Amino acid sequence: MRSPLIRNLLALLVGLLLSCDLSGCAVPRAPGGSCAPAARAGVDVVPVRVPWWTEVGDPLLARLVDSALAHDANLQRQAAAWTQARARSMQWTQRFHAWLGGLLGYPSQDLGALARRLADARRLKAEQVALDYLRLRRRQALLVLRQQFQDQFRDNADIARWRREAGLASAVDGGLAASMLGVNASALDSARVKLSEAVARLARTCGISERDLGDLVDDGAGVPRLAPPPAGSLKPRDASAALRLAALTRVAAREASLREVELAARRNAADARAAYRLGTGDFAAVYAAEASALAARESGVEVRADAAQATVRLWAQVDREQAVRDAPRGAGSAPGAGAAAAECAHG
Repeated sequence: MRSPLIRNLLALLVGLLLSCDLSGCAVPRAPGGSCAPAARAGVDVVPVRVPWWTEVGDPLLARLVDSALAHDANLQRQAAAWTQARARSMQWTQRFHAWLGGLLGYPSQDLGALARRLADARRLKAEQVALDYLRLRRRQALLVLRQQFQDQFRDNADIARWRREAGLASAVDGGLAASMLGVNASALDSARVKLSEAVARLARTCGISERDLGDLVDDGAGVPRLAPPPAGSLKPRDASAALRLAALTRVAAREASLREVELAARRNAADARAAYRLGTGDFAAVYAAEASALAARESGVEVRADAAQATVRLWAQVDREQAVRDAPRGAGSAPGAGAAAAECAHG
């Protein structure tokens, strides 16, 4: 008499012969003749969407993000692993093993999980590159601003020296002028170091040379104004999204108010310089007015950079939420159920 084990093996073999044809193994049936749910994985798991970094209105940012994604070794390894796993899942033997493993309760590789991890890694990489790019633009704008004021401070020192030599001013004016030059020169050196560090970091991330990156960003563009996500792209009643939108609104309001402050500070500085040239004002007024103008303009750069960073984080959140909404339910539980798996035959 045959043992139960032999009978089970014979039943399994008959089932395999009935369910398989020359093209491969059919998808297992669930009770009632419907398709078994864990059936599909592959390109369906990662819907093709327009990358958010091409929608913000900065072509250079889009170019740098694409370059970074293409040159990232970790992303390349993850993409290769997913491609190989999907290719194996399309083979008849792998489909058979996955089907058999499912019958016996063995765990199988989840193509959907591989694809989601790859997509998540790409999103994180794109967000970080964008933030590093904005950090570079911030450093660059502050350096340009400091250099402009250094030239102006040097002109003030020349005026103070000429007035002192003519007996129209005391040595105090020259001391104040030298102080302005020295403090700003130190700030300039610090700004150059920070910009060099930002360029080196972004160049490594994007897989290009520092010289090539320097040529790309040496365009006088300054901190960009990035377009926010379209209205309605965030989930309603999302607390984190509401906080990010509120932060972006506050930054925009600060920038608008700072524009008036900056204009007033620049007018005051111009008036103080003119009065000193004519001999109707003192150098202390010039010193205070120009220091205020520099601080106001630096604040404007910082606020614009804050707005751009908040916009990037908002886009990244929209992208994450869209990926969750687009992800198929229960997709990709086994490599044996790829995009080319046999269709269910309802009898």
